[in-house]
Amino acid sequence: MIEEYKNNQFFFKINFSKISCKSELYTKGTEKLIKYGFIDQIGPGLFTYLPKGIRVLNKLCALIRKVFNKIGCQEVLFPTLHPSYFWEKSGRLSGAYHNEKLIINDRNNKQLIYGPTAEELAHDLAHRYIISERTLPCMFYNIQWKFRDEIRPKNGIMRSREFLMFDGYSFHTPEQTDHQFNIVKEACLQVFQELSTKDMPLDCISSKTSESEDIGGDENYEIIISHPQGEGEYKNEYGQICKGIEVGHIFKLNDTYPSKMQLNFKFPIHSSCFGLGVSRILGTFAEIGTDAMIAIPKVIAPYQLAIIPFNHSKVDEIKKINFSDEIYFDDRYLSVSTKCEDAFNSGIPAFCIIGDRELREKKVNIRYIDKERIVSLAQLLKLEIE
Repeated sequence: MIEEYKNNQFFFKINFSKISCKSELYTKGTEKLIKYGFIDQIGPGLFTYLPKGIRVLNKLCALIRKVFNKIGCQEVLFPTLHPSYFWEKSGRLSGAYHNEKLIINDRNNKQLIYGPTAEELAHDLAHRYIISERTLPCMFYNIQWKFRDEIRPKNGIMRSREFLMFDGYSFHTPEQTDHQFNIVKEACLQVFQELSTKDMPLDCISSKTSESEDIGGDENYEIIISHPQGEGEYKNEYGQICKGIEVGHIFKLNDTYPSKMQLNFKFPIHSSCFGLGVSRILGTFAEIGTDAMIAIPKVIAPYQLAIIPFNHSKVDEIKKINFSDEIYFDDRYLSVSTKCEDAFNSGIPAFCIIGDRELREKKVNIRYIDKERIVSLAQLLKLEIE
């Protein structure tokens, strides 16, 4: 029989605040993510995502899947390595991401590109599988790690070399272009509406921009989280200038790739692509929090509750309780006050301290930032703590 642990015996017994995380290339958000055990840097622009960070990314991906599955967008998974042949066909091999593409040769001396985006593969797939105009519109998405060999990676996971990205593609008739473009734009905004709460409202906008960057196309919008600490200035739909952080992009490609790649569809077909920077969104929430706190929305918080033993002599007894996977049991050899502070600053929305009295009375006091509530241990086990 496999022995269960209420906590990982390696990662969570570390006092992450003692780990050095000062660098001129870090933002305050990145320092917090390292300090509270979400990520660890292994090289310039390269990070290991630790259990807390992985849990947030997985929940964020689940939310994105839910929103886009609802509009008929289906998930695929492209290879990370692309034969350069596809990029030659689109004309982006020598142009787009010129100094940022990582190109390698396999044992047969064939060029492969660690994909920074996947427009070529998406259009090739559509060309081979969309055989009738009656099947349009057709939408699919890919959630995958991408790589761009930034000359000078900075701002931690906000602009790292390897990053997790949701990228989607819509194929439709020319007449359906505007309708499909609006559908995916609203879906991108819906992701952030579902993250927004009364306690942590998110003002997310779409901002039209003339820059097509390395993707191409005729029209595109950036998805922006408005915030005073934003990295740039953007114009919202009312023409007002605001500060914010870019977290996504939508491109109206029209026939850019079918014509460049000489994909001979039997009928006129246009396309759009849309992307959300999943790991960048985590970095964004770290940036927009307070100086000490990572402001992660409750729905994607690493855990919903932290349990903190009043003293270490009760750790083994508390571990016998069959807790939910959403409960984080902090059995580190640190002071109770430090662990309570770490829980809130890590974006965990509530914590409780369990000692002799709580175990005897089978009741605990759940503490939130702005309120407290007494619940039974039975309610705690079911996570009925609101």
